[in-house]
Amino acid sequence: MITIIGEIGFCFGVNHAIDVLRKAAAENRRVYLTHPLLHNKAENDRLLMENHAALFHAGSPLSDSAIVFSAHGHAMKEESLYPTARLYDATCPLIQKRYERIEAERDLTIVFLGKNGHQETEAFLARFPDFLFVDSRMDIEDQLAGLSLIGRTGLVPQTTVSQSAYRVAEAWLRKNTDLQFVLPICPMYERRFLAIEDFFAGKDPQSFFLVVCGDTLSSNANELLQASLLRFRGLKGRIAMSAEEISTEEVGKRQIVLCSSTSASREKVLQLKEGLERRFSD
Repeated sequence: MITIIGEIGFCFGVNHAIDVLRKAAAENRRVYLTHPLLHNKAENDRLLMENHAALFHAGSPLSDSAIVFSAHGHAMKEESLYPTARLYDATCPLIQKRYERIEAERDLTIVFLGKNGHQETEAFLARFPDFLFVDSRMDIEDQLAGLSLIGRTGLVPQTTVSQSAYRVAEAWLRKNTDLQFVLPICPMYERRFLAIEDFFAGKDPQSFFLVVCGDTLSSNANELLQASLLRFRGLKGRIAMSAEEISTEEVGKRQIVLCSSTSASREKVLQLKEGLERRFSD
């Protein structure tokens, strides 16, 4: 029997993006995405097929077409690149609210904590070029010290950075600057990690194998897995979309538990659960 930990399925932002894509498909002959709608190839391919959509390439015909910007945000200048297409913005409402919140704090020195090259990071830095960038995958304290920060500051994290990176950055800024405001990470991602913490409380992590349903290129899937492996020494795990991706050798005698990234549908999580139960049944 495979135990599912916490909430499963898409987050609110992904569901919103899917609704926008479906609306664009209902109203237009052709639909193009400038970037993958979400960071999950299997789910993305399915959604493209269901909505007669494709990724935009130079030379794609724009007449009677729609352009859908992904859930992660985009640089405003991108909107001028498609003058004859109808534009649909699928940016996560949480990210949209962050844009609005930041506009009210323009008198502060803002530090953006995120992953270099991630679309959400690139969109934020394009919209707010005066932000000071700190890469969450490198030494955070060294980077902050190198910025020579003084006075009033604010911290804006990418919505899916790890709790550990977020806490390090916030603690350093509180100690060394006049930190005025801090935006939170995605509450749904945070709830899913807290559910993992609650599950393993009082248990021997060496007895378990954690499967995160998601794409290996997904930021939140990687953060869920890596944060769990760091928090619970001896725990083993893997990101997967199908049971066949996991070998019996790596699981061994461990009990499999399953959690969901925010870019995997409820149906995919339940399919993975069934596949794992068939593959690893005694």
